[in-house]
Amino acid sequence: SLAGEIMYRNSFHCFAKVVRGEGFFGLYRGLLPQLMGVSPEKAIKLAANFTMRDLLTSKDGNLPLWKECIVGGSGGACQVIFTNPLEIVKIRLQVAGEMTEGTRTGAVGVIRELGFSGLYKVYTDHIHSS
Repeated sequence: SLAGEIMYRNSFHCFAKVVRGEGFFGLYRGLLPQLMGVSPEKAIKLAANFTMRDLLTSKDGNLPLWKECIVGGSGGACQVIFTNPLEIVKIRLQVAGEMTEGTRTGAVGVIRELGFSGLYKVYTDHIHSS
């Protein structure tokens, strides 16, 4: 589609267009990395939160608001750092599904193409631009 052109009129049109262009399983392109990322993402965030909460809570059980902010921020930061590669792979697979030309690739192909540092490049670019 051209820039500025509406790709889908509504959800049903999107569904029909994907099934027609990519087949039924095209609806699920990029799903596996997403499913693999959700559970570890939440586990990492909770583990970081609990660890930081234990470290910052005083002996009397007091945790001031500013320390709670550090706890939440550190949990979110760990979540982003460890799950960013899965998000990059998911997005690449979703975009590949929209392309009409070229060869199809899977999650392993995306990882091989980008390499370890490439999976974090978008993340570091985002930090530098902020």
